[in-house]
Amino acid sequence: MLSSGNRAAYAALFRQGLGIAAKPVDAVLSIFERQRLQRHAESSEPLVFIVGAPRSGTTLIYQALAAYLDVTYPSNLTAMFPKSPLTASRLQRLIPTPYRPDFKNFYGQTTRMRGPNDAFHLWNRWLGDDRYLPGQEMTPELTSSMREFFNNWTSTYDKPFLNKNNRNTFAIERLAQELPNARFVVVRRNPMFVAQSLIIARQNVQGNKATGWGLQSYSTTDKSHPLAYVDDVCRQIVSIDTEMNRQLATVHPERVVEMTYEGFCEDPAYRIRRIASKIAGLELTPHLNLDQLPAFEISSTLTISKAEQSRIRAFFQAEQPRDASQ
Repeated sequence: MLSSGNRAAYAALFRQGLGIAAKPVDAVLSIFERQRLQRHAESSEPLVFIVGAPRSGTTLIYQALAAYLDVTYPSNLTAMFPKSPLTASRLQRLIPTPYRPDFKNFYGQTTRMRGPNDAFHLWNRWLGDDRYLPGQEMTPELTSSMREFFNNWTSTYDKPFLNKNNRNTFAIERLAQELPNARFVVVRRNPMFVAQSLIIARQNVQGNKATGWGLQSYSTTDKSHPLAYVDDVCRQIVSIDTEMNRQLATVHPERVVEMTYEGFCEDPAYRIRRIASKIAGLELTPHLNLDQLPAFEISSTLTISKAEQSRIRAFFQAEQPRDASQ
């Protein structure tokens, strides 16, 4: 991260240091947190979960929705207080300026303290600590804890809750069953560019293309071919897409808004308005003028080697007949 030259990466490292210093404060705030969560609040505000494969554009869409919709969300500041996120979020309101995004991120890490956070510090409570696997089975106690938390959060703010966490792509069915107010924004992207980005992430984050990164990742043990890791990445994409489609089939279509990363980048204002119109309870924020939001540049340049590109194409071409027969 230090060698990346990315401001969001530096900000994430800085927050890690602050988080260590904040542990005593977090311990004190957790006392107030427990008291608040015992109030058994009820709320009808929607819970909007952005789901999709890693490197499919979910973070950019999360940043845009957090800025232009009148919602609340776990921030980088609240992530520094894993034992008391709701109490810390209330303290955050003392910061007078609204969140203004710069749309910079580094593999899901955003820059500013008020920037949206993946909230693993929350989801690990209910789904376990492994970020790459679908999550543990939820007991009735964990389900009750999750419901109480979100009811208290949304009743505190009297606004919808927004979050993106790629692991929740494998928890769609569970969240839909246990949280009646859950709604899903599903993001898809051209698999060639998802594969490319995952390969680059392996190199930049893990330091080795053969080491898996992201939800449902595979770490190759095949030493017979120097490009075996490409197949691992492609299997990861197919696995995520297959399971996401299976789980979405169990959810009423009115609870789901689907879009592509490419379509969002071409006209983000239209896509944001579409989401707001399809999910009851969502409104545009009064702080920013959505009409002034320009199109985003679509990452559409292939930078991986020709050999890697060819192997990706060959993999997905081989997949098509098998998928069609199922």
